[in-house]
Amino acid sequence: MEIALGDARVTLAAEPPQRYDVLIVDAFSGDAIPAHLLTVQALEVYRRHLAPGGIIAFHVSNDFVALAPVVEQLARNAGMQAVRVVDREDPAREVFDSEWVLVTTNAEFLANPAVVRARQPISIPAGLRLWTDDYSSLFPIIKLSQQGF
Repeated sequence: MEIALGDARVTLAAEPPQRYDVLIVDAFSGDAIPAHLLTVQALEVYRRHLAPGGIIAFHVSNDFVALAPVVEQLARNAGMQAVRVVDREDPAREVFDSEWVLVTTNAEFLANPAVVRARQPISIPAGLRLWTDDYSSLFPIIKLSQQGF
C-alpha cells in the first residue's frame, strides 16, 4: 500500500491510470464541502483510474446538504448510473448512519439483487445545475428542514 499526501484529485490527475475496481471518494461529512471533488472534470479523473466495470463510491453523508443529487447529475452526464444506498444506525452491529452513491457502468453489479434491494431514490431539486470546475452552488441542496429555517 502506498499513501500519497495532498489533494486527492490533484494527486490522481498526476498518476498514470491505476485500474481500480473501487475508488472511494470520502470528504463530505463536514461543514466545508470540497466542491472540486464533485465536478465533471473530477469525475473524468476518477474514471481514468477505474478498471472496466469499476465503481466510484461517493460517501455523501452530510447533515447540511444533500449531495446525492449532485453525484446523480454527474453520473448521468457521463453516461453512467448512480445508486444511492443508505445505511441506518444499528448500535448492535456497530453501524453508523451513512449515505453512499455508487457510480458505475457495470450492468451486472447494478442488477445484483442486494444492490436492487438497497437502492434508494435520488430526487433532483429544482434549480440544481451540473457542477463543473467553473460552477457549483450549495443553495439548491441545502437541507432546510434540518436547519430550522
